[in-house]
Amino acid sequence: MARYIVTGASGYIGSVLCKRLKDLNHTVIALDVDPIRHSYYDAFLFQDYKDKFDLALLIKKTDGIFHLAASSLLNPSLDDPLSYYENNVASFYKFLRTINHFRPKMPVVFASSAAVYGESAETCYASSSACRPINPYGFTKLQAEQALNDITKYTGKVPHISFRFFNVVGGYGDVGHSIERPAILTSLSRAAINKKEFKRFGNNARDYIHVLDVCSAMIAGMDSITADTSISLNLCSGTLTETKKVVDLFQRFTDKELKIKKAENRAGDPEILKGDVTETLDYLKNWSPVHSTWKDMIESHWEYVKYARKL
Repeated sequence: MARYIVTGASGYIGSVLCKRLKDLNHTVIALDVDPIRHSYYDAFLFQDYKDKFDLALLIKKTDGIFHLAASSLLNPSLDDPLSYYENNVASFYKFLRTINHFRPKMPVVFASSAAVYGESAETCYASSSACRPINPYGFTKLQAEQALNDITKYTGKVPHISFRFFNVVGGYGDVGHSIERPAILTSLSRAAINKKEFKRFGNNARDYIHVLDVCSAMIAGMDSITADTSISLNLCSGTLTETKKVVDLFQRFTDKELKIKKAENRAGDPEILKGDVTETLDYLKNWSPVHSTWKDMIESHWEYVKYARKL
């Protein structure tokens, strides 16, 4: 069994990843600046690695790093771009410098985003598609990817896989996505629990993937990294669903009837975001998005909501 560092371990995907790693009997070192709400780790470091955490003390006995820590919401990146560049770019560069110096061959799985693609004439983005972000969050993820690629290409250090997450949904028992966070299923859940209307911003079409499929891909990706690995891959289901249909499916699978209010599309939000998962399926031979049916995604999310809210 291996020993892994998971940054951003208190977040949505980080918490599910920690649980999956523990399911597989790996040792998990959880790292975050926020309090942790689950118990799926062997050591938790409440540290801000940006300024004061000596990562060298950890990586000498660590087999790999899953880097999920980041500022990750679209609208706040529009309101305060500088904080996103400070956290997702400048701080990440410091993180990479420490790895590069103390453990240059440390394999890294990096959580990137489909926001790197932006919006273009393409309706389905492959990993090789042009990247033209349209919001600061997308730009910061693309810059982080480029830094990783350059380090590996020109120095042979920090072998890595960057996974570009599309719309991640679903839960895993007692870990999942807090309904206080802004996302389609969390917003629908708030409306259902509080008996409030749900505001539907436009009718954007998105590619949704179950969080368990995301975590399984990251673990498989870590196992596949060799000394010179440097690649970016999509994590998506390859299926497009419009917001209106997601709302209808949520009401069906939760047996909740909602009042819907239509609103204009939000700034910096692409109308269509669909991924081509072919290259990922070819690269990760034993992986596929098996959990990413709407029944599984909504029911697992609602199961977590009921657990967390004691409903």
